[in-house]
Amino acid sequence: MLMGFLTLVNIQSRFLTNKNLSRDFRRIWKICSMCSDGPLSSTAIHLFRKAIERETGRVSKHRGYDGLVEDCKYLQKYRSPVEQRAAVCRIISSLFCAPVGIQLFRSLLGIMPVTWAYHLSAIFTQVFFQWLVGPCQAHAIHNETFKRGVFISKCRFLEESRCRGMCVNLCKIPTQQFFNNTLGFPFTMEPNYETGSCQITFGKSPLPLDQDIAVQIRCSGNCLPWHPEKTNSTASSQTHDCIKTSLL
Repeated sequence: MLMGFLTLVNIQSRFLTNKNLSRDFRRIWKICSMCSDGPLSSTAIHLFRKAIERETGRVSKHRGYDGLVEDCKYLQKYRSPVEQRAAVCRIISSLFCAPVGIQLFRSLLGIMPVTWAYHLSAIFTQVFFQWLVGPCQAHAIHNETFKRGVFISKCRFLEESRCRGMCVNLCKIPTQQFFNNTLGFPFTMEPNYETGSCQITFGKSPLPLDQDIAVQIRCSGNCLPWHPEKTNSTASSQTHDCIKTSLL
């Protein structure tokens, strides 16, 4: 028992004295404690990955959420920002069982009070999408009696990818485009890169790209820049503007 205790102390001291190991260990522990994937979450991740793989034609060797992030990084690396957004819209449409699912959703909107639609959408997001974005909470906006907002305290996708460009081009913009243009359902996402949180609001139309603060902020530089002429390029440690190019 004494030897085991001393071994544990030794391992702990190594993590505390080695800043890189300590930082990586804390990050991994935080993610694992935040998102523990059960059978249902693992199934959702698997289905989402299959939809991405049909788009890219590539199958990642990694499993689970790590593989999903790698699939998204591959999509970012070999597609322009505009192509990335179009690809994600197609992926969401396939998961929506388009065109039948989209027509059904539009039909429900036609017979349901709009406040109910916003409220049910917020509740549905909170219950069924924590596997993708992490813990989130549906809430009311401006003291309304119904809920149409969803607050993500620490976005799992942003935390794992560490790339603002991926947040913008593979999540925020295409999801907004799908809801607003395809479903005809006002929807906006407002990520906060300082805290890693995100505010989702149903019934609110997004700002134009050239006025959206989330699109104007430069990327942190942890992702792969898009270089179509250098398909074997490695990750750059320098800050690059993979977000603003989405305006082109």
